[in-house]
Order: sequence, then C-alpha cells, then structure tokens
Amino acid sequence: MDDGYHVISELCPMITGWSMRAFVVRVFQKCVGINEFDMGLILADNRGMRSRIEGTINRRLASFYSDRIRENEWIVINTFSVRLHNEGIHVTSHDYRICFMDQTIVTKVSGLPAIPYYDFTPFDYIIERTVSTGVLMLYIGALIEVGNLTEDYRGWKLPFKIMDKHKEVLQCEAQNDQAFEFQRFFQRLTGPQKIIALVSWRLTGIHKLKAVTNGPISKVIANPDIPEVEEIRIVVY
Repeated sequence: MDDGYHVISELCPMITGWSMRAFVVRVFQKCVGINEFDMGLILADNRGMRSRIEGTINRRLASFYSDRIRENEWIVINTFSVRLHNEGIHVTSHDYRICFMDQTIVTKVSGLPAIPYYDFTPFDYIIERTVSTGVLMLYIGALIEVGNLTEDYRGWKLPFKIMDKHKEVLQCEAQNDQAFEFQRFFQRLTGPQKIIALVSWRLTGIHKLKAVTNGPISKVIANPDIPEVEEIRIVVY
C-alpha cells in the first residue's frame, strides 16, 4: 500500500476491500449496443510496472458519473471489483480491470501533481515486430502526409504518415467516425511544423504493421509540451 491506498500494480481479483487513489488519464465511451455505452477510464498512479489500469462503469451507472469524473483529476475510489481483462484489445498492459458497483464511492482529491501519460512506442519496435498488437499504445512523430478520405466495405478511412526522430515512418489510419474527426483536425493545423501524438491507437497488419484507431478512445494531440517534440522538429524540419 502507498499512503493507505493500494497500488494499481497489485490489484487482482483474489482480494476484496480495495481502496485506490488514481489520476484520471482518459475518460471515454465503450459501445455495448445500439446507442448504449459504458463509461471507460484509464487510471494511473505511476508506481512502477503496470501502473495504469482500465476502469469500467456500466451504462446503468455511467450517467451518474459522467460529470463527476473528469480527465486530469485525482480521485479516490473505494469498494469496487477487480476482474480479469478478457477482451481482445487491452487499453493498458495490466492483466485486470476494475469495475464500479452500486456501493462504489468516488471522492475527488486536490493538490496533487498531474501524471504525464506519455510513454511512446519506438517505431523500430514496430518495424521489428517486437511490440504487442493486443495493447493500445502511444506514438509521436511529424505529420508528413495525409491521404484522401475513402470508403470501402469496412467503412471510412483516412490514411496518413508520421516520421520519428530517426526518420522512420509509421503508416497510420483513422477509421469511420474518427476518420472524419481527424481529417477536420488536420485541416485546422497551421504552420509547417506539425508534430502529433497518437494516444490509444492499436497496431494491425500481416506483413507490415500500421497504427489504426480503436473507436472513441483514440485521440490525436498536436504539438504536446514535451521534449520529444523539439527532438523531432530538429531532425525532420
């Protein structure tokens, strides 16, 4: 335990009575049916390996928490269940996820510093295929090319490419609703030096891996305030 709270890395289903203090990295919708959504969370405590975990609030409780849990805030969560993460794509590398219950109590915490959630996957790991394709990851690079919005039997897609500080290029593709969203986003970017971070994108491909969106959880951030941005600018531009 840390300051009376359990560490995210030690959460498992074999024990009950968990109490955790966590930073809310992401809040997103998880589609579970036509116009039905669970509320998804990525929670972090920055305490070693597996310091991030997914949280799920089912649709019956989601409306209650929609304006009570916000990104970039600290919260304390008491009385929740821990379950094996058995979905195909994991939002984090943790083996388990937490699920809110009727008895769950959430309290906001102030005065703690934000946790930076950038942990970028090197492009050479992707090229060498030494990275997992079952976990959503983060990538950063210079936006060097944006293709045309097209449609096929699987839906809409927007291809684009980003380049890292080693001049390795990653093929990317925004799909369906995110294809339209990120096309508008890229059109609004101004200036020649466009560095973007892809947050919670998955890898797919047989012969060559590419990064693709995974629904509403996937996002793009332009020119984040981190050292990697200047490192890429120096090399690419």
